[in-house]
Amino acid sequence: MDPLLLPTSEPENRVEQFAASFHAQRDRAREFLDARQARLKRAEDALERHLQRLEEESAAAADGPAERGAGEDYRRRYEMALDDLRDLKAKHAELQRQLAQARSNTANRADGEPTRNGILDWEAEKRRILDALETDFDQSDRQQRVERLKIEDVLQTTGKVIAEKDREIEELRRRLEEQDGDAKIETERSAAIDRVIDGDAVIRRERERLEQLQEQWREKLRQAEVELSVERAKLARRHAELEVLAKAGAAETPPETNAAEKVEQSAGGRWLARLGLAEADWTYRKRR
Repeated sequence: MDPLLLPTSEPENRVEQFAASFHAQRDRAREFLDARQARLKRAEDALERHLQRLEEESAAAADGPAERGAGEDYRRRYEMALDDLRDLKAKHAELQRQLAQARSNTANRADGEPTRNGILDWEAEKRRILDALETDFDQSDRQQRVERLKIEDVLQTTGKVIAEKDREIEELRRRLEEQDGDAKIETERSAAIDRVIDGDAVIRRERERLEQLQEQWREKLRQAEVELSVERAKLARRHAELEVLAKAGAAETPPETNAAEKVEQSAGGRWLARLGLAEADWTYRKRR
């Protein structure tokens, strides 16, 4: 191996190491952003459910019996709480959008750009690379000068990329910290609203009344289902009995001609018996 190339091969290996560390750091950043995105989605869903529950309870309280003074006071507090929740929701959506944009900007950077990880310091590594370039460097060798210029250009580009990444990471951390603070405030506010709602006597009574009504309607529905099943069974049995009777009647009914002959024979036999004649004698006299 040409000894003149040694000063340039080691910096190239350093650049490759930085590129590999950048890929690993980028993967970790993506995993971190995915986890934060999932957490934001869960917080948004919980906020939606809480808001919907408050609206339902407010509607139920508005339809309840009269204690209008307490009801109006509750509605005012409820509207104030709703305004706060809407503001928090809008702020949450904006932060989520900014987080997604920062994530997209980070993911769209060119592959292979070197950066630092949590352990390796770029400035220290840059100094080591420059020191390696100075070792056995021959100013009169044109090839070494060209290689040095290339490496210095790579180092300068890498420094700019690292500075930009550091700014993006710092901005993202700041936004995440703000989001954590907002989520904590929202949780505390939701807990305070829950305490107000749970401590309101009117709301408690309305909840109990609604639960009783729900239980009554569930019981009525169960009874109706039982009665419907019984009626269906009765109709099925009645239908089966009618079919059996229809089949039996069809089998026992003789043809109409046979019935007429039997009626005629029965009537003639009764008249012959009254006259003291047998049926055979009567037939003989008719022939004569």
